[in-house]
Amino acid sequence: MTINNPKLSIVVIVAILLAGIGANAQVGPEMRETKTADGLVIVSNVEGNYFRMQIKGKDVSRLHTTKKYWYTADGVRFQFFSEANVNFVMTDVPTLADGMVLKLYRSDFLRRFADENRKIRTSWPKLANNETALLLNYENHPAAPQPITEKQIYIVVATPMHVFGLFAPVPHGQTDAQVKQVLIRTLGTFKFGEEKASL
Repeated sequence: MTINNPKLSIVVIVAILLAGIGANAQVGPEMRETKTADGLVIVSNVEGNYFRMQIKGKDVSRLHTTKKYWYTADGVRFQFFSEANVNFVMTDVPTLADGMVLKLYRSDFLRRFADENRKIRTSWPKLANNETALLLNYENHPAAPQPITEKQIYIVVATPMHVFGLFAPVPHGQTDAQVKQVLIRTLGTFKFGEEKASL
């Protein structure tokens, strides 16, 4: 591809660089984890998109399954995930406040499940790291003859190019409160920034 317009060339180069940063900032193979006395520390040191998170508990481990980045803490199984903001932010505004990003994520989430038989509740907990998170708690009511109600919880925080979050099903024998406590405690340690994180 040849671009003869110098201004357009710069725009294309910036877009490619931003796309590369965006892809690398996600939860993925760039992460490292270290066992600590009270759990695990997860670190990503992708330049300009660093993050660090602690998973604390009496019994903490990484679950090696076909689905990546699942962990368990105090009997609660959860997934650590991210999603690029461009997937649900349909605007040309280059930078949006974190609260607006989360509201757009919530709208997109509700739209995705609009045709399914789910009761979705949302709340905005304040985390220990002073971030406001979006918590989505929903019940899936399968059609008869299955009487089982499936409960699932998502909690996310916003960063400039991605939302990062935790997802957990609520299995029989556990309560919403037990699962939420572990998710809120864990995401409350999430730190994102421009400085290199340490284990």
